[in-house]
Amino acid sequence: DSKTLCNTFCELLADLGFRTEGYYSGITALEAMQKDIPDLLLLDLNMPDVDGYEVCRRMQSNKALADIPIVVISSYSNIDEKLKAFEAGAVDYVTKPIQMAEVQARIETHLSLRRYQRALEEKNTQLTQTLDELKDAQRQLIQTAKLASIGKLVAGVAHEINNPVSFIIGNAHIIQRDLTKLIQSSATNVG
Repeated sequence: DSKTLCNTFCELLADLGFRTEGYYSGITALEAMQKDIPDLLLLDLNMPDVDGYEVCRRMQSNKALADIPIVVISSYSNIDEKLKAFEAGAVDYVTKPIQMAEVQARIETHLSLRRYQRALEEKNTQLTQTLDELKDAQRQLIQTAKLASIGKLVAGVAHEINNPVSFIIGNAHIIQRDLTKLIQSSATNVG
């Protein structure tokens, strides 16, 4: 809620090794986060245009920003304000006056949790991809097994059909030979 406090806080965090960007209004912060998504947001509840609660709600409704951990830093210390911040989407709440060691510990905790969450999401994506590949392989194996079964069935049917056809062809040759002999002998007897 104050440019001086924001700048001082950003400098203190930078001294601790964090890369920071300070914004003095909720609208400016929301616009900036669309272009450069942060790993974590430290958010005051009192701001000149929209308050911190509204920033939380807008972030929760924006798919690109919804997973960013929000740590509220505020002079409000009553339980209703804290609960309202958590309901709006905050994951932690620090009351002013702040202790930098506490803020640093909370930042590091939430950044670690975010890294673990991302790693878990990546593993879930890999598992889903592997499962899809296994399902495809299973479908291919089933299809191959079906085709092999159909091939065996066709070979069996062909074998069963070939036996009577061979018998018929063999007998047809005998009948044709006998018929030829009969025709030749009757032509010789007539002549």
